[in-house]
Amino acid sequence: WPGVAMPGITADLAALVKLVAPPPRPLRCADESNWSRLRVEIGFKFPTDFLQYGRLYGTGEIDAEGYGLLIANPLDPAYPKWVCSQSEVMRTRGDPPELRATRFYPEPGGVVPFAHDWSGEMMFFSRERGVVRVVTCPTGDPNELIRYPYGFARFLVTLFRGKLEPEWFPNRELQRRKLAFKKRAWLR
Repeated sequence: WPGVAMPGITADLAALVKLVAPPPRPLRCADESNWSRLRVEIGFKFPTDFLQYGRLYGTGEIDAEGYGLLIANPLDPAYPKWVCSQSEVMRTRGDPPELRATRFYPEPGGVVPFAHDWSGEMMFFSRERGVVRVVTCPTGDPNELIRYPYGFARFLVTLFRGKLEPEWFPNRELQRRKLAFKKRAWLR
């Protein structure tokens, strides 16, 4: 991948490719029609770099020598089912919906899950005023989300460079770890 032109991908995704090389043959990304079905089924306008990520990496995880991040592939036919099951779990935690600070898909304005790490900490897409940003739920408490000023690919690059603000658990040491992408059929 170094020195190879990648037309049509964002600068942030190109920066991620420099940090962690995609596999030669991504897993579960052959059917581009899954992208259209996903957007209709979930009713969320996902960021374009999420689709580009799915094309490049497929289904799997980024391994950072002891810290693993399982990132959903929007082209994987199992992703919508995973979104529904994870959102249902989050809606049952903590306060009832009328008292919760956060809404989860399919609630109006609800955040949509796209990843979790080995310890179970969730990452979500949040759309506010037409812009998609990343929010995390490091404690599992739906009232304690951390909002980041980054979109999908910029969040990943910033995380793996160890520069997330506000700080988040693995943030301080990830930039010193070797990164590798591993194909893994984890979406169910």
